[in-house]
Amino acid sequence: MEDLDALAGSIAYRHCDDGDALTRPLTIVTASVDRIWLLAPLCADHDLRLRGHVSWVGTSSMEVSILADSRPPPKPGVPPEAWTPIIAAAFTMVARDPATNKYALLLSH
Repeated sequence: MEDLDALAGSIAYRHCDDGDALTRPLTIVTASVDRIWLLAPLCADHDLRLRGHVSWVGTSSMEVSILADSRPPPKPGVPPEAWTPIIAAAFTMVARDPATNKYALLLSH
């Protein structure tokens, strides 16, 4: 759960970054974990891949969709197996102005 939230925060932060080193970056907070779907069992010895994207942007909030896939570790001389989706999640992230601690307006990219 912590890794999913950290990835959602990183994706939201990158979405809000204006690329200008002179402007103060926004503070991003997790407003809610909207949904977590467990699609398949998680095996402790499998490789894990996390990925995500901004799926919706509002005035001061955004939804970040996260996917987790797994596959068994590769074996010598055997082609790697395909990644299997195991978790899908949706996080609502809110942008706050660090100077005023009020909501910040988001610009769609």
